[in-house]
Order: sequence, then C-alpha cells, then structure tokens
Amino acid sequence: MDELLNWSKNNLGIALTLVVIVVSWVSSVLWKTRKSWLQWQWVQSLKHRFTRKSLPTAQKEFTVAITHLAGDDREAVRKQLLDALSDLPLEVAGFDRHQKFSLEVAQKEQGQKQHERARQWLAASKVDLLIWGQVLPASEKNERRVRLHFTAKDSDEQQTHTLSENQALEFPINAKEPLEAMIRSQVLTRMASFSDSHPIAEELQKEVNRMEGMATNWPQGETRAALHLALGSAWRAIGDQRGDASALQKAVVAFQEVLKVCTRERDPFNWAVTQNNLGNALGVLGARQSDSANLNAAVVAFNEALKERTRARAPLDWAKTQSNLGNALAILGQREGDSAKLNAAIAAYREALKEYTRERVPLAWATMQNNLGNALQTSGALEGNSAKLNAAVAAYHEALKERTKGHVPLAWALTQNGLGNALLVLGVRDSSAKGLQLLRDAKHAYEQALKVFEAAKASYYINATKQNLAIVQALLDKRGGSK
Repeated sequence: MDELLNWSKNNLGIALTLVVIVVSWVSSVLWKTRKSWLQWQWVQSLKHRFTRKSLPTAQKEFTVAITHLAGDDREAVRKQLLDALSDLPLEVAGFDRHQKFSLEVAQKEQGQKQHERARQWLAASKVDLLIWGQVLPASEKNERRVRLHFTAKDSDEQQTHTLSENQALEFPINAKEPLEAMIRSQVLTRMASFSDSHPIAEELQKEVNRMEGMATNWPQGETRAALHLALGSAWRAIGDQRGDASALQKAVVAFQEVLKVCTRERDPFNWAVTQNNLGNALGVLGARQSDSANLNAAVVAFNEALKERTRARAPLDWAKTQSNLGNALAILGQREGDSAKLNAAIAAYREALKEYTRERVPLAWATMQNNLGNALQTSGALEGNSAKLNAAVAAYHEALKERTKGHVPLAWALTQNGLGNALLVLGVRDSSAKGLQLLRDAKHAYEQALKVFEAAKASYYINATKQNLAIVQALLDKRGGSK
C-alpha cells in the first residue's frame, strides 16, 4: 500500500492521490456491507429497471400473475404463492415487476397509484388478475406478515362478491396453510366472475371447507378475521353461481365474524368495507326471499358503511355503496309498492353518478344508468308519473351508449327490455298517435332483447319478454297500429 501511495504522489499528484484513497475506502466499505445495501429499495428498483424481463403474454382464458413482493428478499413467499396456485384450472405467471411502497405517501393515495400501475401492466400483458404486495417485518406486536392486494384487468366496481380493490388481505408468513387456502379461494372467487362453470364452484368449495376448519380452530384475532373475510367473499361467489341461499347465509355469518374483530374504532376503513360486503350478501339473500328482513338489514349495513365511506375520503367506494344502497331500496320499493323507498333509491343512484362518471368507469356508469332507469320506470308506473317514465327512457338510452350489443350482449338486452317496459307504460297512457309510436318502439326493444336472450338460452328472460311482446302486440292490434 505504501508503494502504491508513493507511486501516486510521484505520478498523479496529491489531489488525485486523495481521490484514489477515498475511492478505495468507499469501495472497500461497499463490498463489506453489500448484503445490506443491495436490499435497499431504491437499489433494488434501479437494479430491476435495467435487468427486468418483458411482461409475459397471457395464453389461456383466465390468467393470474404475481409480482415481486417488497421485502421478500429471497423470493420465498412469492414462490410459495405461485406453487399454491399451480394446480388450479388457470394459467399462473410471474411478473418481473415491483410495486413501490413509500412511508411518506398516504396509504390510500399510494394504493390508488399502485392499482393504476398494475392495470397498465395487465393491459400490456392481457393477464386478468395481478397479485402484488409486501412482506412486513416482525414487530413487538406482530410476527412477520405478508399483505396482498388484488388488481383486476377490468375494474370490479360491479362485482359485489369480490373484496374491494382497496381491501388487502394480511396473513402471518408462518401460517402457511391458511395463507395458501386464502389465496386460492380469492383467485377462484375472481375467476367465478369470468365463468359460470361448475368446476370453479367445486374447487372453491374445497378451499372453503379447508378455511372453515381453520377459522373454527384459530384463536380470535386478526388472522382469524382475515380467514372469515376470505370465507365471506368465497361463500358469496358460491351462492351467486349456484343460486344457493344457504351459501349466502354463511357469507353473512362470516362477515359478521369479521366485524367482531374489525371494529369502527379500531379500523374504520376496513370496518366500512366489511359493512358494505355484509350489506351485499344480505341484499342478494333478501332479494331471493319473500321476507324483507334481510333487505332491511342490508339497508342498515350500507348506511353504516357510509359513515366512514364518505365522498371526501373515498369517492369511488362511496359511490359503490350508494349504488348498493339504491339496489336494496329499489327492490324493497317495488316489492312493497312504496314510493318513498323508490324515491330514496333514485336519490342514491343519482348520488353514485356524481363519481361514477362515463369517463372514469364507463361500464359501471352504464350499469348505474340502467339501475336508475329501472327505479324511475317502477316509480313512474306506480305513481302514474310520465315525467319519471320519460326520465327512465333517457337513462336507458344513456346506458346503451356503453352497454353495447357487441361488448356486453346480455347487459345490452336487459337494458333494451327495461326500455321496452318504460315505453310500454308511456304508450298505454297516451291515446294519441305518439302513444301508438311508443308502443311500436316498445315492441322493437323487446324483439331486440329476445334475440339475445334466446341465443344465451336465458329461459327466465325469454318467457318474461315473450309475455311483454304479447301484451304490446295485443295493444297494437286493438289500436289498429300493427305493422
């Protein structure tokens, strides 16, 4: 070393010699501490920016991908998750991408940006569902845990049996079996939104049976609550797919179990999300029963959720709950012939449309316009109010701007059917030539809907639409306006 310094002084001068000494010292320190600084997030991000692979392209009908998890230094947790999904009837891929986590940015704001980034990756790869998150270090209160987020290619604003996009699932790393059962159930639950095939329900039932046993024996606390949360969404998907009221009742019980741990005082955000999930399960169950007790309980749950899911804090979540509240009130209003409840439903839908804009969430906006049309049509027919019936027609025409036959044929047909209903009532109320044309327009809307229902073999809607066509045809024959 002395010889090197002497050579440097003689050939490089004192200034350059100092530079050599500093560079040598820094290099030595970096080499000795490389195991530590190589794990720094900005170093990892820089490394992966230059070494990351291109995104894979989905080949199957339903594909799931998992990113690198922040804090998962040796990729052990990610490998465990990939292995857990490997035998399911879907394609599983690894994404060579990282989500950035920052202590300086608010969790909600950070989450929105992360979901937006995830959706960009999904669009580029044609993958349907992306799982991402972070491994949290152990603390005095908790052992090492993994927090997972799920982002769907298409926004799941109307998929009420899946967990909210902003709702993460968190499990201890060492709870291997519950963690694997949870992620399998969540993937299958989302897959159920893409397919009505029985194998998915059967696979999901297996995971539910596993989780039920674990939840029963697990000590009361956050992990048990997380199991019940996953159980609730899985039972809800099974209930939807099979039309099984007992499964929906089990979903209600599961969400009620979550609320025993996840209180408003302890965790207001997730308490509100769980109240919304509970309301959805109660609402679907109540809609299938003649007794309205569960529908009324759903209204209570949605109003509870809105105490924390405010427009200022979470605009889209607020809009989603307003929409769900509107659905429950609309069913109650129609069932009971209650104008007050129908008007409350209309008000809730209009509130939701303040955030569910066509530019932001086009399909959700169209669904909201359709639901608003249904409530206006029912209320207008009940009250004999032509202004409401005309507003219903306008809402259906708005919905059809995004609910196109080419994009969502069954939804398009349902809107055409609703449009036909509103036009029929207006035509009956108007004995002029205009009323005759309204009846012809109603007939055309029903005929358009029937073609899609028949192609889809949707027997319930086929029979209902044929009955409506018979009614409108009889009216046209009576007025001499048949074509």
